[in-house]
Amino acid sequence: MYRFHFEVVLRYLPALGLGLKNTFLLTLLGMGGALTLALFLSLMVISQRRLMRFPAIAYIEFFRGVPFLVVLVWMFYALSAITGVSLPAFTAAVISLTVCQSAYSAEVFRAGIESLEKGQMESAMAVGMSHGLAMRRIILPQAIRRMVPPLVNSFIGMLKWSSLASIIAVPELLYQGNIIIQNTYRPMEIYTVVAVLYFLVSYPIAMFSRYLEKKYDVGRK
Repeated sequence: MYRFHFEVVLRYLPALGLGLKNTFLLTLLGMGGALTLALFLSLMVISQRRLMRFPAIAYIEFFRGVPFLVVLVWMFYALSAITGVSLPAFTAAVISLTVCQSAYSAEVFRAGIESLEKGQMESAMAVGMSHGLAMRRIILPQAIRRMVPPLVNSFIGMLKWSSLASIIAVPELLYQGNIIIQNTYRPMEIYTVVAVLYFLVSYPIAMFSRYLEKKYDVGRK
């Protein structure tokens, strides 16, 4: 019977802490970029101009259909081979998270905007507001309340996606765990602790998302 020796993990807590810090940094940077890009994509999708709408739809459908791991590997290895531009592993991971998550978040933005009554935009424009001004002052502030809970859930998904960055040697939590396993030959203990750390981070965020759903009464028409 296998005997656990979790005391081995204690010597490597600083390394795991560094990995957890990098995991958070990856997720925050990727989510920040994704939300910014997703907003522009969603506005392009709901635009009446085909030259804006069709490229945005193609982008969204492509990156929703391609696995994140494929995008990550392509960004780090293939881009360098094709263009000669070599991205640092951390940068490649952030860009990959950004482009993939932006495709999903754009749909959240679009759904949030389109969930509001069309008459609000028409009324705003009837009193002299431009489309952009009405969007900033009336539509988006209301839509964002409905977007926040699913976007918080997306953050949890990105937190777990970031573990795949270990395959290109980004020193996030899983990568640090694998390095420790090579030194200690105790995979069961290390992977258990890594799993617990991911849970301890993601569970409070999930509870926060449920709180926001109740606070904003998501789903209400």
